[in-house]
Amino acid sequence: MVQNVPLDVRQNVSRVLNLTTSDGLRDFTHSGGGCINPGGKLTTSAGTFFLKWNNARKFPSMFNCEARGLTLLRKDQAITIPKVI
Repeated sequence: MVQNVPLDVRQNVSRVLNLTTSDGLRDFTHSGGGCINPGGKLTTSAGTFFLKWNNARKFPSMFNCEARGLTLLRKDQAITIPKVI
């Protein structure tokens, strides 16, 4: 249920993905495994994504560090690593 995603996160996702219609964000299903950040499968009119968010005040650079790590892992092409948006 998309309403389980905080409003500011939904607004930012819509902006980043250029979703202008009211049905742009279609569905969200939580995924297990993370203990710090909530996350899950987000279905949109632009495709399906893994979305996670956190409290930027508590963890100001966490996602930047994670994006750098994922970029390094993608270079080796040993396993499939998602592209960070």
